[in-house]
Amino acid sequence: MTNEISSVCKPTHFPNPTLISVNGVELEVFEAGKQNAGKPIVLCHGFPEHAFSWRHQVPATHPVRLK
Repeated sequence: MTNEISSVCKPTHFPNPTLISVNGVELEVFEAGKQNAGKPIVLCHGFPEHAFSWRHQVPATHPVRLK
C-alpha cells in the first residue's frame, strides 16, 4: 500500500500544470491519481500561496487511505 500511495505524488516530483478555461478565467490545474477519475478532491490555496504548498498533503488524499 505504501508504494501505491507514494507513487501518486511524491513531494519531490510535483505534477505538471494543465491550463483550463472556466467562464473566461484561466485556471492552472495540477492532477494526481488520474486512475481514480470522477472522484476529485479539490485543494484550494490562498493568495499568495501556490499549489506546490499542497505537495505533502496530496499523497494523504489517495483513495486507499480514504477507505
